[in-house]
Amino acid sequence: MRLGKLTEALEEARTGIRQAPASAPAHYVFSLVLERSGDGCEAIAELQKALEINPVLAVAHDALAKSLLARGEAAGALAHWRRGTMGPDTLRLMAWVLATSPDPSVRDGQEAIALAARALQLSKAKSPPLWDTLAAAYAEANRFEDAVLTARRGLEVAQQTNQPDLVKGIEDRIRLYRSGIAYRVAAER
Repeated sequence: MRLGKLTEALEEARTGIRQAPASAPAHYVFSLVLERSGDGCEAIAELQKALEINPVLAVAHDALAKSLLARGEAAGALAHWRRGTMGPDTLRLMAWVLATSPDPSVRDGQEAIALAARALQLSKAKSPPLWDTLAAAYAEANRFEDAVLTARRGLEVAQQTNQPDLVKGIEDRIRLYRSGIAYRVAAER
């Protein structure tokens, strides 16, 4: 799959499923190949099979959460992330969804702040997207002054690490926060 040989990867993954149909990792690997080949619906079905076999397979929960989020199912994504392993990347994604989701029933500024702050702590505060996420969480919680200050810190780090797309995005969000407006995504990221 990493070499771009998706046809061969699909056949190998199918062989793995035939040889070990009760193997959660086999279904997980098959889901990755299916997702890469563009068959997201079947990939989700394989992830669900993997989790039926092994309900605590953290990588499957994470992959299923990302697939659901890509399809606009933020609540389902959050549910699966909560059952998986919560490293800095997962914490950031969860906080981002909780802070910026277009669905008000999903948003929770206080939880987003807690998750983003924890992710920053785990990453030793070196990630501009984490600062950006914490700023969005503060804005969702109507703490716009904190949002601006935090976004500025993320902006500095993004500039220092030469991330022009992120710099532009943070600058746009700072303008929103200064106006007392929380950021919303048009679709989940």
